[in-house]
Amino acid sequence: MLAETLLVHVRVLDPVQCGNRTFLCQRRHAPRAHRRADEFEREGVRQPAVLHQESVQGQQGETLGSARGGWNAPDVAWGQSTVEQMAQGPRAGTHEERAGTFAHRGSDASSSHDGSAALRYDSMQAHAAPGAALAKTLSMNTSTTLAIIICVAAVAALLVAERRDSQAGKWLAKPVASAAFIAIAVYSGALDSGYGRLILLGLVLCLLGDVLLIPAGRLAVFRAGVFAFLAGHVAFAAAFLTQPRSLAWLAVAVAALVVALGSAWRWLSPNLPADMRVPVQAYFLVIGCMTALACAVSGADGPLIIAAGAIAFTASDISVARDRFVQPGFANRAWGLPLYYLAQVLLALSPSVIGA
Repeated sequence: MLAETLLVHVRVLDPVQCGNRTFLCQRRHAPRAHRRADEFEREGVRQPAVLHQESVQGQQGETLGSARGGWNAPDVAWGQSTVEQMAQGPRAGTHEERAGTFAHRGSDASSSHDGSAALRYDSMQAHAAPGAALAKTLSMNTSTTLAIIICVAAVAALLVAERRDSQAGKWLAKPVASAAFIAIAVYSGALDSGYGRLILLGLVLCLLGDVLLIPAGRLAVFRAGVFAFLAGHVAFAAAFLTQPRSLAWLAVAVAALVVALGSAWRWLSPNLPADMRVPVQAYFLVIGCMTALACAVSGADGPLIIAAGAIAFTASDISVARDRFVQPGFANRAWGLPLYYLAQVLLALSPSVIGA
């Protein structure tokens, strides 16, 4: 019974006389758990009890020496076997109990080997969670990378369909490319924050706009697509309003966009049908506000991909306007479509960095 008690409670060994023999008895403390030797071997760590066995034996020798004036072979053998049993003893208690026991340690003179064991154990526990998080992040990045690859392949197929003027190819490739940037947003954690959910809403509305722009020669459907994109820009702007913004960057962006979009309007307006002038003006106003807010977020130590995505989105719309109202041709789509999907991918990736 005494040996069993020592196996669980040993902290400081004190000599206790019992008949003709001297036993080592512990000072009582809260119980602690001992890791099995095979656990340390499996994890590539030497056993703390073995590492400090010599210091423990020295303490036992001093204790026995002060009590009896010398060593006794049976007592030494008994002490060594006790140390080995401690090293191989069963783990006991929950993680919370072990943590509480480790916190209780530190006041005893002979607890150095216990402290080493606990330090190694706590260190391993502390690294377990980051390891799991790293594995999850790597898995997440793999999914995101796959979605980006699908998006790039679908955009390439879309360009081929545009070059051949294949409506069937457009209906196959464009929805896949747009669905891919929504998948990128989901894998980037868009569902985990208010900012991310607003970005995801904007991307879904843009997917709707992409589909509505596929039919050729149908102005009413095209107008519906413009309104879908306008609503998407409103969602993006609302997302950027949830983040810190730099007033200086906002002012600079507004000034630059007034010049750029004003020039685009003067160039585009003579070619617009009368019933499209107001929708396009509203679209210019909303996309300008969205882009200015994106620049303000990036200027306030936010990720640069937000401003880059918004600016690329605005520039890509120039190709759409030119293709629809000024000079139709594949050249507009050859640079406009890749720039548009690049913008969407950058915005889709932003929840993974802006919420961190």
